Amino acid sequence: MRNTVFGLALGIWFALFSGLMPTGSFADSQIPERTDITKTRDLFPVAVFPETEYPFEAVADGMEVQHDFIVQNSGTAELDIKEVKTG
Repeated sequence: MRNTVFGLALGIWFALFSGLMPTGSFADSQIPERTDITKTRDLFPVAVFPETEYPFEAVADGMEVQHDFIVQNSGTAELDIKEVKTG
């Protein structure tokens, strides 16, 4: 197995550096979406919470309290929030 991996690596190295691999416009035409993959790879959402805690005042048992937390997306793709749990 080790000899097979070494032989494969040596063959790839030889092909890359001996001119056997296609270059120029032929090589570029074989993978036209290469640029698009690079551009979309860096698109991701980033959730930012300016406030992560809120000190509620004391309330009577059974009384409902409410506070709105802001969620901002500073990323480059849509932030899709599917579920929220209180802790």
